[in-house]
Amino acid sequence: MNSYEAQGCLDHGGAQVAAECRRRLARYSLTDQQLGQKYQMSFAKFERQRITEPRSYTWEVEADAMAWELPQKWRYGYAC
Repeated sequence: MNSYEAQGCLDHGGAQVAAECRRRLARYSLTDQQLGQKYQMSFAKFERQRITEPRSYTWEVEADAMAWELPQKWRYGYAC
């Protein structure tokens, strides 16, 4: 493989990484919006009020909490 071919692979790989990041951002944004509507609050308020406790730590609310946490990590630069 010559340097021109190698650069093409790097360029293509970079485009794939960027596309994956855009895909995740879209998914995380949708998750954040849907769960915000479901609980009628922001994730920060959800955590402050410890919503999992009054709902008896049900599978649904725990799964929602874990799914909702990912968009927050993305937003603050902890994940890609």
